[in-house]
Amino acid sequence: MQSTAADGLVRLHNHGSHGQALPPDRDDPLYARLAYSTHTDPTTPGAEPDNHFGPLVQDADGKEQLTRRGSHTPLGSGPGWAASAHRPLLGDTVLPGVGVTSVTLARGAVEVRIHRVVGAPPDSSVRQSGWATNSHMVSELRPLHGFDREVTSVAGGSTA
Repeated sequence: MQSTAADGLVRLHNHGSHGQALPPDRDDPLYARLAYSTHTDPTTPGAEPDNHFGPLVQDADGKEQLTRRGSHTPLGSGPGWAASAHRPLLGDTVLPGVGVTSVTLARGAVEVRIHRVVGAPPDSSVRQSGWATNSHMVSELRPLHGFDREVTSVAGGSTA
């Protein structure tokens, strides 16, 4: 948990809770995201997920599909950091041999999210999303390393 006095935000970096059992092809936005805050809401089911990282996998039609986080294993936490690992899912299928380790470093209003993907094909893509904000809030997501595509803003749809 992290808070900043300047903006009154309290953030929970989720590297330990993954919620209840769901149908295998659904995510639970109240448990599966990397972070939650007192001033933002998760996007509704069917919308682009907020605070999510996942490999993109091509379906039979060649369209990229975002994997989901599903169940994750806590790896540790301490003042200003938390880490977890998960096996990405596409629908109800675990991607064979693919694993993601995620670490969040937090200091003040700044968060650094580091992800290591192993076992994915070398030309694989990933997607990282940030906070689902309203018109009165500002959130900025900047790639630091490992992203070779232009950064885009994706509408997240309505929030919960």
